[in-house]
Amino acid sequence: MIQLGRREFPIPLWLWAALPLAAVLYVSLDLSFTSRGDLYYQQPDRSFLEMMSQLGTAALTAFLLADLVRRARAPWYGVPLLYAVSTAAAVFLVSDVIRQSLGTVTQFVTGAVMMLAASTHGAGGSGIVLIVVTAAVPVLLAIAVALFITIVSRIVAALPPRSRDMWREFWANLVGAALWLMIAIGGYVALRSSYGLALGHSSDSVPKWLPYAGAGFGAIVATALHLLLVQRSRRAETALRRFLQERVRRIN
Repeated sequence: MIQLGRREFPIPLWLWAALPLAAVLYVSLDLSFTSRGDLYYQQPDRSFLEMMSQLGTAALTAFLLADLVRRARAPWYGVPLLYAVSTAAAVFLVSDVIRQSLGTVTQFVTGAVMMLAASTHGAGGSGIVLIVVTAAVPVLLAIAVALFITIVSRIVAALPPRSRDMWREFWANLVGAALWLMIAIGGYVALRSSYGLALGHSSDSVPKWLPYAGAGFGAIVATALHLLLVQRSRRAETALRRFLQERVRRIN
């Protein structure tokens, strides 16, 4: 809640949920109606990943800001600081952790596949190792992001970091992060395989609206499901917050 002098203004549930969804919708419309260069027309698969990255950064920034303000007692002048912290954390997680890690793994897997294809001994066990690495990296990234968000949120809200509630939140954030990665990677693979982009076919056959529509719709679905899971994981905390707010109202 926001403190203004002696008065406290709690953040209602609808505003907590509306802020991340509004951020995703705004960025989706901005990407759809603003020229972003020839990349979005010549390479729709890469543009889809780029748009999912921007949408993920916006959604995570808005979620962290709304969540921290709702759970902690923040003075009104501390809200800009929380926004700056939320933005920095979102950019770090999405750009530095997820994008760079996936890019490094993609380059490694691509080079390894080319080497195995040129090898006279065949893939053998190396092919299995590549499959395991490709599947394990998104899971590890989702775990790292979910753990970071959960711990930071509870520390700022002055809640114990080690409890059953913490693990329920962690699982909700883990499913949310995994869903974002599944949509981003799945959409990228679907575009490349459906239109033969991986085989060097021209991207002229890909509708120009498809990457925009796919990224926007996927981001809205992922954000809504994440918010629903997080809210369900905090039923006990929500009930306690309502009880304390009612006590404060009666005292005042």
